[in-house]
Parts: sequence; C-alpha cells; structure tokens
Amino acid sequence: MTLPAHAPKYERWTKHELKQCITQRTRKDFTKDRSRKKDYYVRRLRKLDRKARFCFFNLAPELRNLIYQELLTIVKLIDTA
Repeated sequence: MTLPAHAPKYERWTKHELKQCITQRTRKDFTKDRSRKKDYYVRRLRKLDRKARFCFFNLAPELRNLIYQELLTIVKLIDTA
C-alpha cells in the first residue's frame, strides 16, 4: 500500500488526465464520458489504488535483487543499532 505522503495528488490533475488514467487502468474508455464531476474520477482512482496488486516475482530478476539488497541493508542497520 502506498503511504498517503507518496500517493498521487489526484486533486491536482485535470479531469482529462484523471479520465485517461482510469481508461489505462481499467481498459474501459472513460475519455468520452462528460457527465461526471472531477471528484468522481478522484474517488474512482483511489478505489483502484486500494485494489492494486502486483506479483513481486513477475519483476525482472535484476529489480528483485536491488530490492533484496535494500531490504538487507535496512536489516543490517537495525541489527547494529
């Protein structure tokens, strides 16, 4: 889950940008929808964010190794404290 401080600031996006993002993530065309207000799209994206998941093992091995390296560095720092 993304920490609120690092989450996208959807309120700053234009209505068109919000609709494009939803279209990309749901594969349903929202770009032609004119009947809804901007806050609807913001709520929709936040809901999609909460449901978003990805499989760690689908990442390239090089990326996984970088993440492991970062995690092991954090563990070392905690153990030496």
